[in-house]
Amino acid sequence: MSKITIRADQKRLGQGVRRFLIVESETPLRRLRHDRIFFDIPEGVTARPALLDCHVAPALMLAMAEGRDLFVQGPVSRRMIHNAYEFVEAWVSWRPALFSRIGIEAESIVDHVDNRPLRAIQAFSGGLDALYTTWYHRIGGPEPARKPLQAGLLVQGFDISPRDDSAMQIIYDQGRAILDTVDVRLFRMKTNLKNAIRIDWEMFHGAAIACALMQFSDEFNQGLIGSSGPYDALEIPWGSNPITDPLTGGAAMTIHHDGCGRSRNDKIDAIAGWPVAADNLRVCWRNPDPSQNCGTCEKCIRTALGFLANGHAIPKSLKAEISVADILSCPTNNKVQMDRFRQLRDLAIRNGVTGPWVEAISAKLQARNPAWQKKVPVLSRAA
Repeated sequence: MSKITIRADQKRLGQGVRRFLIVESETPLRRLRHDRIFFDIPEGVTARPALLDCHVAPALMLAMAEGRDLFVQGPVSRRMIHNAYEFVEAWVSWRPALFSRIGIEAESIVDHVDNRPLRAIQAFSGGLDALYTTWYHRIGGPEPARKPLQAGLLVQGFDISPRDDSAMQIIYDQGRAILDTVDVRLFRMKTNLKNAIRIDWEMFHGAAIACALMQFSDEFNQGLIGSSGPYDALEIPWGSNPITDPLTGGAAMTIHHDGCGRSRNDKIDAIAGWPVAADNLRVCWRNPDPSQNCGTCEKCIRTALGFLANGHAIPKSLKAEISVADILSCPTNNKVQMDRFRQLRDLAIRNGVTGPWVEAISAKLQARNPAWQKKVPVLSRAA
């Protein structure tokens, strides 16, 4: 089997660095757009990583998709090698048509022991899952369960276009406003990783996020990725999950899939009591301006109703008024979407919350009763 070789390089970039993941192969790779993948980090890191664990996870997915063995030209921890082989087994089991079982070798394999005090950095987007991770470890989680969260990382090049510097600055300022209230530092990064490796983002994003976090392994030895679904409703395969996220880490940084014990509505209830977070919440992927929520898509409407179902006002970050027509026209094209609306209705009933919107969801679940379209009351933030 032919192989893919990866190596690392780095140069200074102002007060920070530009790191490179360089991909080499004897023959062209159909899933690789750029063989020099960069990570621009304006501040927070300077020294070269002692281990190349940070680059293994995304390179693994590329190698599996290409059916090539992977060779790391540099030192890798033994823990990373062990995790990498198990990571391959999981993804080959889940997606055998897309990924192949491969071999993994490194120029040197190091038995690295990390005796540093625990320090954690989280993936931070301003979204609900990230905000819940911050809230849990800095505000509301049981003290013995909290990880020593010191920093967040906002990445430009994942959901924020690498060319949209103005939106990135707005989102960064919003994130700073939130994290400053809990004494958590916010770092930023720009990368072409998502664009460079052509693998379905739904499958690839966990490895990409872990790679970004691990660029900071000289200062932090725990990385937190907020969960996107609870244990009782896991979507597998999905790029970020409690099975393979921990396998993307190595000896210098362990990766934790965080918050999987709570549903989306539980997380909404938690951050509702943290006004600066709720008012800067970013959940929408449809709005052309990624720094703002559109307020009208299925996810925006469902999130706003989550606040109402928990007995809270709709925050300033979401549409102030939601009509029954908005609810009835909101897409429910599959069982997952219908279940989400059913959960909202059931939560409202358990909490003793009433109103036209609760009845509208019931009508929606009963195949859009036409009678509901004759009356279109409006719900305000205070509803």
